[in-house]
Amino acid sequence: MQTVNIDISTSASVLERVRLETGYAAKKDDPNGDSFEQMGAVEDDAQILMTYYGDAVKDIVSALAGKVSALTGTALTLSLSDSWDGGLRTSLEASVNEYLFSRVCSRWMRLVKEGEERKYSADAEASMSKVREIAYYKKRFSRPGS
Repeated sequence: MQTVNIDISTSASVLERVRLETGYAAKKDDPNGDSFEQMGAVEDDAQILMTYYGDAVKDIVSALAGKVSALTGTALTLSLSDSWDGGLRTSLEASVNEYLFSRVCSRWMRLVKEGEERKYSADAEASMSKVREIAYYKKRFSRPGS
């Protein structure tokens, strides 16, 4: 087994991305910006968003059951097959972080703007699928000297 450390977005960085995204969605809906206060994630909403972030991290751990050997606030340590391609670490890290953002944003949009969550939910599902695919990928066997 090989140990692979994946840097995960901190809850603060995910929440900041959600704030920017919801602010953009509100601005897109209303060029005058009047709906921003209704949609934008603000500090008062941090507890709800933190819960969503925690749930998204649990989803990742569950999806990679048996492969997660440690979890901290900034890293996920995986025990992957010796035949796993280490060159995929960056892609795995990007997919994990995209899942965290998309999942939190999906759940937040479900609260503040009905129907808007579908895009983020689809993005989250695609990211999770990619996480699984990459984590379980194995290099093709080749004979030495071939």
